[in-house]
Amino acid sequence: MLENIELSDIKTLFEVFESSATIIALFIGGLWTYKNFIRGRIDQPQLSIKIEASDREIPDGKILLSLNINLHNTGKVLIKLREETIRIQRIIPLPENVEQKIKENFPLEEAIKNQEWKRIGKHKLSWEEEEYILEPGEKDNRNLSFIIDERHQTIRIYTYYRSFEEKRLGWNDYIIYDLKAYDHRMDK
Repeated sequence: MLENIELSDIKTLFEVFESSATIIALFIGGLWTYKNFIRGRIDQPQLSIKIEASDREIPDGKILLSLNINLHNTGKVLIKLREETIRIQRIIPLPENVEQKIKENFPLEEAIKNQEWKRIGKHKLSWEEEEYILEPGEKDNRNLSFIIDERHQTIRIYTYYRSFEEKRLGWNDYIIYDLKAYDHRMDK
């Protein structure tokens, strides 16, 4: 049986095998590219933000609010930050319109939906293109302080970092924070 196989048949068999292997390799490479670059977006900047807050009562009925904002480039490419925005908004005491809705037995989610919380502090800073860069894996801490009135009990601290990417790429995070100085005043 082997004596009936010609050299050209063996060559054709190897060519079919080679073509099949090439097609399989291209398919596997395409899946890998899709998984990592499109679905996983490993070629896109990724920034993790963690907000830590503390407060202290100071004279004249004011509170010193200190923020430690931890930034971590969790991606595989460097990030060039363009802009930092921090907003401090009062949550409690509740705005009058929200209190009224709650008295009228609106569900809480409905009462606060699309609520414009009163801004009690704002910070905005811009950088030049090469001024603030985070390399892949790099971490940085941003420390900021605000002086706010003592009549606030619960606040929302919102952060937004914008990059120099063309697509107006940015990252945000927020926390809801209960002022300890407020609790301390209530204990007196």
